Amino acid sequence: MDAQTRVVSLYLNYVKHWLIGADVSVGQGQDIALLAFDSANNRRHHVEVEIGRTPIDEKDPAALGEWLKARFSSPDRDQALIQLGFAPRANARVLVSRHASTTFRQVCAAQNVELWLFADLVAELRLAFRNRLPPNDVEGRVFQLLFYPPKNAFVAG
Repeated sequence: MDAQTRVVSLYLNYVKHWLIGADVSVGQGQDIALLAFDSANNRRHHVEVEIGRTPIDEKDPAALGEWLKARFSSPDRDQALIQLGFAPRANARVLVSRHASTTFRQVCAAQNVELWLFADLVAELRLAFRNRLPPNDVEGRVFQLLFYPPKNAFVAG
């Protein structure tokens, strides 16, 4: 799992309180970034994370639509989702991105894909780490120290 997907996974865990399955390989260099289950609403989510540059021209809605469709649906992806109990067309689909142009938002909306901004997730995660963490939660503690260093910590400026 890459770093940005791990941050999104932490967000889903600490902020949303969802159960998470990560990095499902579907063959030929493809994977499903995150699968999540919201037990409060009995809803399944297929989450893809694209923090880098989108590999196509974002001003071309048709190309963007095809790229987005490929991120969430292919025969291999659909088969993997079915095997894991996630009906491909019934899942809520979420794309986490670093930006959102008007065209990008429109294409996502047309394909029923929720668009979340990475910076917003980090901000909410930061607030979640103000709270007390479970004992032995090393990963959470690392983020907590980054966001809220001890008062006596030396921070070079």
